[in-house]
Amino acid sequence: MLTRSLLALVRVKTGDTYKSCCAVVKNIQRCVYAIPNDSIFPSHELMTLEQEVKESRISPESFRGKLHEMASKLKKEISQQLLQLNVSNYSMALVKRNYAFDRPDVLAREQYVLKINYPFKDPPLPEDLKGESFCAVLGSHTSALELFILKRKIMGPSWLKISIFSATLKSQRVSWCKSEVTVESPKVITVSIPEEKTVPPPAVITTINLKTIVNEKQNISEIVSASVLCFHNAKIDVPMPGPERKRSGVLSHFTVVRNPEGTGYPIGWKKEVAYRNSKNGCNVLSFENSERALLNRLFLELNELDSDVLVGHNISGFDLDVLLQRAQACIVKSSMWSKIGRLKRSFKPKLKGNTNFGSGATPGLMFCIAGRLLCDIDLCSRDLLKQVSYSLTDLSKTQLNWDRKEISPNDIPKMFQSSKTLVELIECGETDAWLSMELMFHLSVLPLTLQLTNISGNLWGNTLQEYNICFTTISRSEDGVPRLPSSQTPGILPKLMEHLVSIRKCVKLKMKKETGLKCRELAIRQEALKLTANSLYGYLGFSNSRLYAKPLAELITLEGREILQRTVDFVQNHLNLEVIHGDTDSIMIHSGLDDIEEVKAIGAKVIQEVNKKYRCLKIELDGIYKRMLLLRKRKYAAIKLQFKDGKICEEIERKGVDMVRRDWSLLSKEIGDIKEEMRNGQVALEKYVITKALSKSPEAYPDSKSQPHVQVALRMRQRGYKEGFSAKDTVPYIIFYEQGNPSLASSVGIAEGARHPAEVKSDDSRWLVDIDYYLAQQIYPVVSRLCAEIQGTSPERLAECLGLDPSKYRRRSNITTGSDPSTSLLFATSDEERYKSCEPLVLACRSCSAALNCPSITSSVCASISEGSTRRISPAMIANQVKRQIDGFVSMYYKGIMMCDDESCKYTTRSPNFLLLGDRERGTVCPNYPNCNGTLLRKYTEAELYRQLSYFCHILDTQYSLEKQMDVGVKIQVEKAMTKIRPAVESAASMAQSIRDRCAYGWLQLTDIAV
Repeated sequence: MLTRSLLALVRVKTGDTYKSCCAVVKNIQRCVYAIPNDSIFPSHELMTLEQEVKESRISPESFRGKLHEMASKLKKEISQQLLQLNVSNYSMALVKRNYAFDRPDVLAREQYVLKINYPFKDPPLPEDLKGESFCAVLGSHTSALELFILKRKIMGPSWLKISIFSATLKSQRVSWCKSEVTVESPKVITVSIPEEKTVPPPAVITTINLKTIVNEKQNISEIVSASVLCFHNAKIDVPMPGPERKRSGVLSHFTVVRNPEGTGYPIGWKKEVAYRNSKNGCNVLSFENSERALLNRLFLELNELDSDVLVGHNISGFDLDVLLQRAQACIVKSSMWSKIGRLKRSFKPKLKGNTNFGSGATPGLMFCIAGRLLCDIDLCSRDLLKQVSYSLTDLSKTQLNWDRKEISPNDIPKMFQSSKTLVELIECGETDAWLSMELMFHLSVLPLTLQLTNISGNLWGNTLQEYNICFTTISRSEDGVPRLPSSQTPGILPKLMEHLVSIRKCVKLKMKKETGLKCRELAIRQEALKLTANSLYGYLGFSNSRLYAKPLAELITLEGREILQRTVDFVQNHLNLEVIHGDTDSIMIHSGLDDIEEVKAIGAKVIQEVNKKYRCLKIELDGIYKRMLLLRKRKYAAIKLQFKDGKICEEIERKGVDMVRRDWSLLSKEIGDIKEEMRNGQVALEKYVITKALSKSPEAYPDSKSQPHVQVALRMRQRGYKEGFSAKDTVPYIIFYEQGNPSLASSVGIAEGARHPAEVKSDDSRWLVDIDYYLAQQIYPVVSRLCAEIQGTSPERLAECLGLDPSKYRRRSNITTGSDPSTSLLFATSDEERYKSCEPLVLACRSCSAALNCPSITSSVCASISEGSTRRISPAMIANQVKRQIDGFVSMYYKGIMMCDDESCKYTTRSPNFLLLGDRERGTVCPNYPNCNGTLLRKYTEAELYRQLSYFCHILDTQYSLEKQMDVGVKIQVEKAMTKIRPAVESAASMAQSIRDRCAYGWLQLTDIAV
């Protein structure tokens, strides 16, 4: 018999206190639906019966009886399938359900299906099961927890009412909760609907911080101290201001420490411990002589606190993992280590493996702490904040203005030499625990996540409403993209979106009337509503989501693009305004005015006219900009006008210009007269720090030798720094080179020269900052991007200003000049200008093997080709060499090499990324997305190939050389020379011309431009 344990808080009758409770729910049954074939319920017979019931010619009971007669074959076949699985206890019923998803073997419609219930102790029916009378079974592998939540309609954390239960004997308890009951049927559990609004019970919140050392023999972390800070009676539904958090009696703490193997405690340590415990009036500090004793003491204390929430920075990725690993290594009994959660466990699961709960916590870890919520400040801050680094040190500084002191694992053993330094270690652990707690309150993590859990306008959501797009309203088409629904009856998704939007509007109206704590509470609620509404569209397009529906997501995207384009056309053609930028769900209009009131009037007119055209879609004035540097789509910097207290303030708004990218050093964000300062050593070392996130464990990288941040992480882990160098962590590093060695150029060399700031402090005389790397890879890409649209600048000129070799950037200048690479063929003023970026024609002499760069046909080098000497190159040899070089360029084009246009990325590949992103063309999204927002472009384009072929035709064209001569005397001399040269190059010229004429780039299909 399968049971499920509900872990909750119950209110004590006497007083306003709460205690933990476990309700063991028994007899939860599977719920499977068998979809009948069309032959079971013929549509004409079914319609006739339903009409008779509607007209009261037959009773509903008779109708149900006839349905069961029609389904007798189906019921018999399902019974046989269940008997094969040794299922004897089951029930069947005919119910009407509406299937609205995309399984090809199930019709998307409302129909009668056979509902089967049987115990979870019996095996499930196969997911792909089919039969003579049914085409599919649905829900065969749905979990017991999911069924319980759906059947009892539990919408997130809420008060539950259990009408019938019995107390569990102490010897039969399965939990560490203060009380435990047994419930024989899930049907006696209902969601309580109180007459008056009730608040969630106060929670006990505990933060844990471990200090570890490295066992160099086994290369594992061992715990030397554990600090715990506990906050009692914490509110989880509203923010808690600072004064309320500081009231007496709500905070408690304790630390347990043990001496590393081979060392003892310093003199006077026992007296120091006794003094601290006496001063606090309770045991806040204890010491043990082994790691096993430390762990046992820690688990006992945690069980006594009976926490509802466990908090810590990277607690899911480091602290809990180390804690449970060390409990296993030290042979701590399951009756002790399982107290980390609320359920008693007899075996320890596999802690490593992929996570089903987001980054950090693995299923094994969640199994161990069942009954307690897990709040990882590292993960939460990544969702709520936009920072370069999310380390505890950086978060403490940016959010709390607190300078955190870091202690290296290698320095911890030395701190046991005196009581003063050991107290410093303990205080550091307690401070880190306090910082995690403060960050949780500061970011309002619990109230926001509670609102998100209890909640079951952007363009995509409004598009979904405007066109009534839903599983239940659209009709599928064979080409995969569904058509817009014709039905006016709102679908489930539009109803849900309308509900969320309307609630958020009400909350925002209330916010304007409230102040202080109530306003903050409403702000959290409206932010949760906004996140939920905005994520609905993305959830439809996420392949691992439960409601994955790619056709629906594509339809919403398609309609969203068309809405945006129609809006742009309307504003330009009917309102005669200039649209300079459009991005996803917004347009930017250039007014050409300086008067703010006139600008607002234009904005109001646009809003009024556009909003008339739609029912649910509404646009609003988002901002007024004074100046804008628009580099390209989604990349701009602008001065935005803010109106505060009747005054106009200016602030800089940036988008897509690399100001928050982690793989830029601080130096590249503060560019001024920097080259001289760098060369003269006037730049602080901290400004050279680059940070980059680890997408997986450092050991899992196959190309670790070419990844600077991975090399740094591996070295630091070997030194004992386990925390901060795991998957999702950001690794800081600086690029150095050793004295006496040249600057690092290759990617492998750069990785070898990457060092953590802590590494160079001990041996800084050996390493020098690689100035050339920072100028070329950090400064130049940012400067060139920002200055790309400024007339009078060029990549080679910018490189020269930074002291770099301008020749390396000349070809880049040629490629990026103009929006169309073919314009150089059309608008160049001279042949030299037109073909300056082309590769020369190289001819090799058969006699001396010398290679000659052949310019135009009139040059002296080419004239020597036809001289009657032993060094003469035959016409066939010239033609063969020209053909071979042309084949090389054609082959280069057909390799199809794509390169990212982002200067800082330059990702090169032959396998395009077919991710669909906004209105970008399929196959052009950089594979490094979302770390890079660049576009994949051909490294060697059809325009460059055509230009190269035209160049070869040009230098071999004798007739063009004659027509080019204006002076009659010179023309006669050239014509005489051509009579000698023409036979030698005629074959090569004809062959080059023939190949170029076959190039489709040079031809225009009139059918493509016909009106």
